[in-house]
Amino acid sequence: MGACSIENVVNCPKEFLNSKTIHSWSERTDSYSGDWNTCSNLKRVVKVFDKCTETNLKKWNTEKKYHKMYEDALDNTPKWSCMAFDLGVVSYEVWTAKKTKSPSKSKPTYKVMFNVYGYDKDDHKVKLASKETQTEADKYASRYTVENGTMAFWVKERVLVSGKEETASFDVVKKSYKSKPKTVKSGSVLREIHKYRVIGIAAM
Repeated sequence: MGACSIENVVNCPKEFLNSKTIHSWSERTDSYSGDWNTCSNLKRVVKVFDKCTETNLKKWNTEKKYHKMYEDALDNTPKWSCMAFDLGVVSYEVWTAKKTKSPSKSKPTYKVMFNVYGYDKDDHKVKLASKETQTEADKYASRYTVENGTMAFWVKERVLVSGKEETASFDVVKKSYKSKPKTVKSGSVLREIHKYRVIGIAAM
């Protein structure tokens, strides 16, 4: 069985270059119809340029030493894996958390209950029942254990009995810059966005 190469262009922060981002941040540049999953095990990253400019990209596409670097990568990358050429920084992004709060229209009311838990067939904890007293929780857990042949336990917890709870979600807001910002406000994170040429070796 032979092998073929799969190529992607990936623009992402260097901290995030991994098998997952090769899928989600990339643009396929080859004609191979197979699945990138077959060779997305990232083995190594080779730095080529500090900054991705038109001049450097022209060098990458035309100069013999970079062509040899590319050919060597094809010869030395193990099958079912990939490697990446770091062509340099293309931009900068400042990542900031945005909070969205969902206020409750009706005031929540809580009650302390004995929540009984067990485990499903995949060993995930699941809530089985809520009991008002420890005695009731003991009886329920004991019966469940005998009937199902598996462990059960209870936890004394606060339970919402009326109204709705207030919730808050946090999403990342990304602001892009061509040049590196001189300052970044507290709580935000500055990311260097690199351009990667990723080569994967798959069977065919």
